[in-house]
Amino acid sequence: MGSIAIWGFYGIMFLIGDFIFIEKIKNAGSWDAIVQLPEFTRFVVYIVIIFIIVCSFALNFLLNRIMRPIALFIIARHAGYKYPWIAFVPYGSYYLEFVLPIRDFNVLNWIKTDKRETIAWTYIANDLLKSLVKSILGIVPLLGSVLKIGYELLIYMFKWRKIYDLLKTFRFKSAMTWAILSVLFKPVYIVFLFIMCDREPDYGYGRFECPVMIG
Repeated sequence: MGSIAIWGFYGIMFLIGDFIFIEKIKNAGSWDAIVQLPEFTRFVVYIVIIFIIVCSFALNFLLNRIMRPIALFIIARHAGYKYPWIAFVPYGSYYLEFVLPIRDFNVLNWIKTDKRETIAWTYIANDLLKSLVKSILGIVPLLGSVLKIGYELLIYMFKWRKIYDLLKTFRFKSAMTWAILSVLFKPVYIVFLFIMCDREPDYGYGRFECPVMIG
């Protein structure tokens, strides 16, 4: 959803550049105005677009590939998880986010289980194959569109639940609201992860391997 908004913004910026170019041609009194000012305007617009693209990729890399794994490594180590280093392995962060809370995974009482490892692997497999899944769901035109919307909603429910369970594990008040904001705004979630680094999980420091299940 965020990527759609970003690319939509890029498209608008290109349209603005073209619009300025056309309007300047219409109102130009000489070839100098046509050649110099419009091209310079377009050049500036395109430089701004490139800058935004580079910054967005850099920010995404910083949040997802550096800050998030560091925070989860610290959280997992404090919790007593045997292999906290998997936070730095591709998809290892997803796995830790699912398994560190010691409570039932529950999506609207429809998917409810204490097998959080299974849910983690299911989520990771889905992330790897989601393009294929969407293609399969889109085979039937009308029904496929409805199924794809339901599929996306289910993914967001899984994201919300894994973050909600983490927040509850580290005793955040208003965990439901904060989890929604964390799904919508990644930097908010990163901030919460670093707050968790200084908090004790509800099953105690170093007790991940011998906890009491929380329903």
